[in-house]
Amino acid sequence: MFLSSLIRYFIGTVYLARISGGGGALFAVKSIKKNLIIKTRSAHNVKRERSLTRELNSPFILKLRTAFQTSNALYLATDYYAGGSLADLLKRKQQDGTGICILAIRFFTIEIVLALEYLRQKGVIHRDIKPSNILLSAHGHIALADFGVATYSGPSFKRSSETSSFKKKNKNFAATPSSTVQMLKNRSKKDTRKKHQDEAWLVASGFHGTPAYTAPELLSGEIYNHSIDWWSLGCTLYELRVGHSPFAAANARNLFRNILHARIPKILPKPLHDLLTTGLLVLNPKQRFSSLSDVQCSCFFYNVDWSLAANRELENPLGPLVLPSFIALDANGNVYYNPKAQDGPTVSTSASFDEEKKEKKSQARKQRRHRPFPSKSKKLSPRVKLFQGFALDPEFNLDAKPEDYTAACAHHLTWA
Repeated sequence: MFLSSLIRYFIGTVYLARISGGGGALFAVKSIKKNLIIKTRSAHNVKRERSLTRELNSPFILKLRTAFQTSNALYLATDYYAGGSLADLLKRKQQDGTGICILAIRFFTIEIVLALEYLRQKGVIHRDIKPSNILLSAHGHIALADFGVATYSGPSFKRSSETSSFKKKNKNFAATPSSTVQMLKNRSKKDTRKKHQDEAWLVASGFHGTPAYTAPELLSGEIYNHSIDWWSLGCTLYELRVGHSPFAAANARNLFRNILHARIPKILPKPLHDLLTTGLLVLNPKQRFSSLSDVQCSCFFYNVDWSLAANRELENPLGPLVLPSFIALDANGNVYYNPKAQDGPTVSTSASFDEEKKEKKSQARKQRRHRPFPSKSKKLSPRVKLFQGFALDPEFNLDAKPEDYTAACAHHLTWA
């Protein structure tokens, strides 16, 4: 049952959901419209997110529980994080005028560092680290989400193939910070299409992620590795303390110029300022902090017990979150739906499992009816073929409680 929408975005919606007739466990179900996936040519990104969130196994990474599809949409069902995101927390703290305290920022940083270290060891680059992609559990622990633009890395730097293609078509493009800024500066101020040109440049140059958190080597078209995620972490920490990105600007040109100069105002506590200026927000990726062993030497993490942190045994200085009445929490932190609550609206949306299997059965019936003649319906339609094999067997018992997620499960799943 889809209880309510959590987030709406361009190609779909994230719903709060529970299994009809199940044990009351809550999940977040990401619905992605197929027509918009095709229109934006993002099928590869969706499949990559599905694969990574299924394969990665860390308490600090959002876990995919199952995937399925209908004729109109793809669905990714993950654990539900009742605390929302760091962006939501920052917004709430700004509204009540308190801000996020430095101890809480340190706590979040410790767990994000452990998540990034895990990705580094697995050879994965997230490429979109930012507050809205860092979720919070009911007890305030983090989980990295949204692996739609993530990629695998090798032992050496990688160069974007899109960037190389773009350079061949654009003689004025050069892979240096100064040339990037100069190219943007040379555009006519009277050009009403400037904004669209900037966006086109981002796509053509192999740009991934969110501009305000992007490392300088990506902007300049240079080779890069997992250290771009650690740069994004630096931008995130600055925003959690100050309330906005360290390189915020009115337009893309000024934003890129700010990033490529990387000047950090001296308005932060010294340990955090030193971590950013001498570690995370360093222009040269070879000199930038990009591993757990690098950041452990920072005085910002003085006296941290990293083994306790790895087991999620550190307590969030902000304490447990206040949950809405339709959410119940047991002693182990498992989140349940409270059927007696009155403020949990039901969304009239259902999804059944699974379009690919349905079409194959339909084709088999057609072939049986026309056996004497060669059938032209053996191949799947291009639309169905594009999403072939997307569905996954659920990693939880449909009738079980949250602590029994790993049990065997039924073959048919209906969110209705």
